[in-house]
Amino acid sequence: MGRQHHRTVVVRAAAGMAAAVTVTASLAGCTPTKPPKDQLAEITAVTGNQIFAIEVMAGGATKGETVSVSTTRNGTTSSYAYDDGKVTDQGSFNPPVGMLMDVGAFPSIDTLAELAKTTAKEEDNCSPAKAHATTTPSGAIATWAECFNGQEPVEGKTTLNGQPFVVPALDLTTAQSYTAIDQAVTQLLGSPNISHIQYDLQRSQIIITPEETVNTQGEPCYTSITASTTQPTTPLPLICFGNVGQEPFALNDYDSTTIATTITDLQNSPHIDTTALSSITFTSDGHTLHWEANSHNLADRKDKKQYLEGNIPKR
Repeated sequence: MGRQHHRTVVVRAAAGMAAAVTVTASLAGCTPTKPPKDQLAEITAVTGNQIFAIEVMAGGATKGETVSVSTTRNGTTSSYAYDDGKVTDQGSFNPPVGMLMDVGAFPSIDTLAELAKTTAKEEDNCSPAKAHATTTPSGAIATWAECFNGQEPVEGKTTLNGQPFVVPALDLTTAQSYTAIDQAVTQLLGSPNISHIQYDLQRSQIIITPEETVNTQGEPCYTSITASTTQPTTPLPLICFGNVGQEPFALNDYDSTTIATTITDLQNSPHIDTTALSSITFTSDGHTLHWEANSHNLADRKDKKQYLEGNIPKR
């Protein structure tokens, strides 16, 4: 279940990123004829003020900055840009996780333009650069910068409601990491509830699936927050994918020291081949926190299942 879920997240994320690259690639050919503030005014005069994302691109061969706005109108999610003296629809794509908010709630367009320009100048091989501002289910506005040819936010340039935001490197054998997970999920989703956690030992990743949320069209969906065990990460943008169908739980309902000790004991167990462990998955039935480890060792999976799974009661 956990491994299949991880593959689904990767496929959906890749599809969403491809759509974003397509939109941005079309903007790269634009020649802005107005300053960013005027471009934004022209676009929102067509789209209305209820939007979920603004992007500003700067640097490279394009002179000036290019602005695009993403919104959902009449059941269709699209990006719009000011190009050749008119507002153009840059193409529709699947609605992401988030909500429509008034354009006035976003950082100023000048702030985003400066972020894009500064990133293009300061980062190696990062021109043109893009500055993003997008809504999250919690109602907070996330901003980040990325290089035109990259797919990851530039380190140190991400904020949530104007405050620096990053998920620290997580070590699930320490209680503090569960507090960090709880905080990140609450900040982005508005609730600490989680449907599923998978610790991918081979990729040194932790994939957190919060409880059901909604996309920008108001439809139910799930998203994921991927963190690293080796370095800080910025889990943006939030991609929308299909049904998980598992009981949500809050990590605070369970003793984090007990969870951490369980992971430590598993990774040092004398009863199984610990080098064959590939992942550990956490789910809940609403009462206990169930954990289950996957192993490449067939004998362990067949004869030692009692050492590969267990339950942690609520506090």
